[in-house]
Amino acid sequence: AQGARARATVESHPRLAYGATAVAVLVAESFLLYFQVGDGDILAVADDGTPDVKEPRTRRLLLDTARELFYAEGIHAVGVDRIAAVSGVAKSTLYQHFRTKEELVAAYLREWSACWRDTVAEQLAGRGPDPVDRALAVFDLLDDAVRDPQFRGCPFINAGAEYPSTPVIEAPVFYNRPATTDLYTGLMEDAGAPDAALIG
Repeated sequence: AQGARARATVESHPRLAYGATAVAVLVAESFLLYFQVGDGDILAVADDGTPDVKEPRTRRLLLDTARELFYAEGIHAVGVDRIAAVSGVAKSTLYQHFRTKEELVAAYLREWSACWRDTVAEQLAGRGPDPVDRALAVFDLLDDAVRDPQFRGCPFINAGAEYPSTPVIEAPVFYNRPATTDLYTGLMEDAGAPDAALIG
């Protein structure tokens, strides 16, 4: 029962939606269950079902550095040596957190997807109940994004173009597409838009 409740918590947790089906129990103690999520994120779920993501400071630093460099300069243009140098993390330590550059790219994309959904959710929460206003909120966010001088296009399209046949990178790219489409389609349907699926 504990495991089922904890698994349900993981699968419903918005920031861990990707890879939820790949959750595997690592250790079971009396009041804490540990799960491996995706390519290495550690999730602890207490007996009450409360999730608690444990992320080492070094991993966070590597992801922040990778996000900035990959998006600004392109994934192929940025090697692990560069990420290690800019972050100040030894390359050997980098490989303790991400076994390959492709795993780091995949983690970067999963996080970008989760952050975007969080941003949209926050924007929707501040728009009130009007469905048309809520639908327009997404377009306001997109307009702000493309007007940003640092805008370099969609990170998922960019990654797909740079890695057209790399499964570990294709997975978060392909996951993000239907997740985003479903979100937009739902908003358009709520707003009463004809052909909402085509708009989404």
